[in-house]
Amino acid sequence: MIIKEVNTDLQKQFSKLKTQAPIDQYAVIDYSLVTAPQFSGHVDTAHKGEVFPRDTPHKEAPYTVPVIRPDPDVSRHVFLWVTDYLFQTAAYVYYEAGKFEFNVTQDKMPPGKYSLNTSSFLVESLLPNVSKKYPNLLMQVNANATAPPVINIGEDNVNVSLKADLDFFVTLPNKTLVYLFTLNSTISCSTLLSSDGMSLKWMTDSLSIVVALKRSAIGKIQMKPISEAVHALTSFFLIPWINEEGRKGFPLPTSPNIKLEKTVIKQGKGFIKLAADIKFTPSALL
Repeated sequence: MIIKEVNTDLQKQFSKLKTQAPIDQYAVIDYSLVTAPQFSGHVDTAHKGEVFPRDTPHKEAPYTVPVIRPDPDVSRHVFLWVTDYLFQTAAYVYYEAGKFEFNVTQDKMPPGKYSLNTSSFLVESLLPNVSKKYPNLLMQVNANATAPPVINIGEDNVNVSLKADLDFFVTLPNKTLVYLFTLNSTISCSTLLSSDGMSLKWMTDSLSIVVALKRSAIGKIQMKPISEAVHALTSFFLIPWINEEGRKGFPLPTSPNIKLEKTVIKQGKGFIKLAADIKFTPSALL
């Protein structure tokens, strides 16, 4: 009788798993069931797994929902499958919200690390004509993604690629921006995944960037030293930002009654399988 009541309560709690969870002020993750839970010797639940804007009308992302293959693994209580679709819809939402736009100015730089002053050694060596024409003025770099990031799950990591334009300016004393040049860039990094049972997290410790001159108002530019400087600047800004977002992570579908423990992540081409044991507390004991 007790087992029957617990099983009935467990079935009810699975049916009551939160269908939406806010990620931040920009996005919400949708875990709504697409079919009723199936209970036999185990539990099968199919969730949508899509990220959409938090405070604007829901706009379908231009991606195809993949089919998740059957899996005979019964070594854990629960298995949560996550596909590229979840990450791609998240990337699409944040791109539409302008989250991949950055303005790099001197006040955002660490003291003594880099100088965006036109009379600094770095700028004099990279852009001597700019240094002569605009002495002792600050520069600004505006980074704007030109498309949503492309995210691919592999067996060992998750690869992320972002295309962005980097616009370089000199800031005049009256705050007017003088345009210098624009670089095309492709920024790539690999992230490692983890989970604490409450959310799916990620981190990275390096990235690569390939740049090319798109247009210039100052003539020819020596691209190799510019590329090296841009790589250092991009790493300084993006790696901490990626890891800060990764510490927040994506919330997993849990409830006050259901907690995930001893989580293990297995990855394959296009998917993540998160295996976990369930710690279930009957409603009567809460």
